[in-house]
Amino acid sequence: PGETLNGDAYVINYLNPTFCIAAVVDGLGHGKEANFAAQLARQQIMQRAEQPIDSLMYTIHNALRGTRGVTIGLAYINTELKKMSFSGIGNIESFIMTPEGKKNLLSFGGIMGHNMRTPRVFEFPFNPGDFLCLYSDGITSRWKPEDLDWKSSPQKNSEIILNQFSRPNDDATVLIISHTL
Repeated sequence: PGETLNGDAYVINYLNPTFCIAAVVDGLGHGKEANFAAQLARQQIMQRAEQPIDSLMYTIHNALRGTRGVTIGLAYINTELKKMSFSGIGNIESFIMTPEGKKNLLSFGGIMGHNMRTPRVFEFPFNPGDFLCLYSDGITSRWKPEDLDWKSSPQKNSEIILNQFSRPNDDATVLIISHTL
């Protein structure tokens, strides 16, 4: 309440018709300094999206030195190869919802710009009908992905999560991407 700048950011950047980079970034704290760190991370992702995901994580980390720092969930999605690569540092929650159920994506502790652990990159199948969901800690853990109608649009499901499960005193971001035919 009372803040005019969001300390969270997100990225969806299509590098070609079958490849995109997506991320949710949470600047530590709130207000101007959190917004600055989140926007700087977003800028690095947009400008250097061609780097391998682990190299990009180091680039972001180094660019954020001297800021509050951020937590991040970062995914490269290749629909032609039906795969996704993921790396996360901090408390951005991430999962893939498939027709068979939920697959959690693993993030490691740390703060980009301060004390980042060695980024690990995980590969997952990402098939038509799958959904990638990333969200910041401004969303409570009281919701269950199994309770959503995953046949609804990603926008509608994001709005449901934000409206029903946002923390009143934190920035909140939800990003859902569907792989459609």
